[in-house]
Parts: sequence; structure tokens; C-alpha cells
Amino acid sequence: FQGMKKLGQIASFIFAIGVALFLYKRYRVAPDVNLLLIEVLDQNGEVKTLGELHQGTLLVNFYASWCGPCMSEMPDLQKGSLNTKGIQFIGLTDDTPERIQQVKDHFGITYPIYKLATTLKENDVYSIPTTYAFKDGVEIMNYLGPKDWSNEQLLEQLSSGQAIK
Repeated sequence: FQGMKKLGQIASFIFAIGVALFLYKRYRVAPDVNLLLIEVLDQNGEVKTLGELHQGTLLVNFYASWCGPCMSEMPDLQKGSLNTKGIQFIGLTDDTPERIQQVKDHFGITYPIYKLATTLKENDVYSIPTTYAFKDGVEIMNYLGPKDWSNEQLLEQLSSGQAIK
């Protein structure tokens, strides 16, 4: 009987480790994203892929208007978007078009923000803000959480196409 109890404890421990790894991967590690497959609605409400609309060096920020940390980084995203290093900033959200306009107006956002054709979750984005940088369609960085996206050293690294870990 003692051996069965020990075996049950080991099985429970292994199960708990598996659940913890699953949750970590889902909520604390940025998912793999294929820039060419992200579908957004353009100004005419037509579905386009982000790859069709933008090329070069992109900083792509997934956010939601109800997310406090997302809203706290908006001023830095706007400031960073004014860089002269050729980096295009893009916002992606599943908010309504009206809510997107309210956020743009409130923070004075001048970079494009697109409504996703699907939801954040359908794009495997479970934690926000989640931000990616792409150089010619290749991911060079991903980051979960808010960050100072106006940092000159970071912008310099991104513009060079250097992979950032």
C-alpha cells in the first residue's frame, strides 16, 4: 500500500509539472507568428495580410484597450514611431474600430493600428502587450509586457536587423 501511495504522489507531481509548463508556454512565452499570415482589416474593411500592407523593418504590437500595461506603453510606442531609422510601428488589436480611434485620439497615435480579422486568441496571443520586430518578414525579436519602445539603443539594434533575445 505504501508503494501505491508513493507512485500516486510521483504521478501527481509529474502532472503538476506538465500543467505548469503548458501555462508558462501559453502565457509567458510569445507565440510563433508568421507575419505573412496575420490577417487585418484595411481602411476599406477588406481582409489583407500584414505582409501585403507593410514590408521592411516592422515593430508589431498586439494590445487591447482594456489592458492597463498596454495603455501605459502607448506614449513610448508613439514616441518610438517617430524614429528616423526606418522602423515602421504597427498596432494590432481586436477592439472595435470606434475604440481603436478613441485610443489613437487619446494618445495622439500617428502610426497605423489595424483591427485583426480574427481575435487575439485566434492568433495565439494570450498575454498582452506582446510585441514583435520583423526585418524583411523574418522575426528578429519578441517581447511580452510593456517596454520603452522609444529607447534609442533598442531602435538602433532593430534597424540593423540584429536579432534581439
